[in-house]
Amino acid sequence: MRVDDAGLTNFASKTTYGLVGTTIQANAILFENNTSVPDWLCGRIGLQASYQYLWSISRSDPISNFHAEVDYNLGANDEHSQSCKGGKATIRPGSKTTLALTYDDGIDKVLFSRNRKLGMTLGLQF
Repeated sequence: MRVDDAGLTNFASKTTYGLVGTTIQANAILFENNTSVPDWLCGRIGLQASYQYLWSISRSDPISNFHAEVDYNLGANDEHSQSCKGGKATIRPGSKTTLALTYDDGIDKVLFSRNRKLGMTLGLQF
């Protein structure tokens, strides 16, 4: 990528950057379609973790970032309730509201800056 104006990032203006690497990611939904747990727990807790390792060709140094998230689905739709009561689970796009606790530690590849942050977000999907 070519950066002409670095703005508020740690990139240098009028510089070209090249990044190569990999991202490893894991996702899980706890107690999904489990009829032995209460409805407020069935399939509502999600876990995500990712680790990104990139090598900056232009700067000859590594960039790594770890991200972890635990989220709770605040609202259940009819399909969710049906699958938690032993019915057939169907996955369809729809509205969803989640409350998530996130943790990031590493170098942000977009801003090229070091970060270590803990956050809470309210997500709305429709």
